[in-house]
Amino acid sequence: MFRPQSMFEMTTAETFRAREVYRYYQPRNSKENVSADGSHSIDGVAAQDYGINATQAGSTNFTTQTSFSDTALTAFAQLIALRLDAQRAIVSLIDHENEYFLAESTSTLSLIDDDSPDGDAPAQNGRLSISGARVPRRASLCEQTLHLVPDGDTMAEKFLVADLRLDEKLRHLDCVKGPPYLRFYCGVALTNKKGINIGCVYVVDDRPRDNVTLEQAQFLFRMSATIMDHLEASTCACMFLELGPSCLC
Repeated sequence: MFRPQSMFEMTTAETFRAREVYRYYQPRNSKENVSADGSHSIDGVAAQDYGINATQAGSTNFTTQTSFSDTALTAFAQLIALRLDAQRAIVSLIDHENEYFLAESTSTLSLIDDDSPDGDAPAQNGRLSISGARVPRRASLCEQTLHLVPDGDTMAEKFLVADLRLDEKLRHLDCVKGPPYLRFYCGVALTNKKGINIGCVYVVDDRPRDNVTLEQAQFLFRMSATIMDHLEASTCACMFLELGPSCLC
């Protein structure tokens, strides 16, 4: 369920949650980041101009930062798109200001390198360009998903909008009223082992849909847990390489 919070609760929770986000992903080109131990000010993060290219931003609604590539996350996203029969699946992390896209895939995306002899792969992969990009939270589809609390019975609590054009809160977003003209959304929160929602895993489509099945919703929830395990393991591996055997992940 979506539980609104007071301004004070939101400020405190968002500060703590942003620090958790930065354990798994450090935004590039920011003047200052909040480290996992809170040693830096949160006010300096992602608040400056990222050098938006006006033509690119106008055509994609995304601001590119630095390329982010994780083949495993892309494969997970592709599996989600296939099982939920969706046009696209996306994995993102969300701090106090921005949504950062870590991975995306269609059900037919080629995971072969773009330099492969397959003539169609480069063109198709080139259209999937939001990995390593970000949008401000005010332009994100995921605000309500981010505040979901898992359902104790099904463990598949989700936020679903059958037709984004008919939703009072989301129909004004650029990605709905402009390219890529999204109509359908279904997402679950990405929750770390501390119980903090640090992002979302979701599917989108340019066609409205009535619903997803309970089995599909449960699969989406299980995949979000798998993705979280992957992020935890990746973070632990990086810490081990940096700190050596003394690392306690």
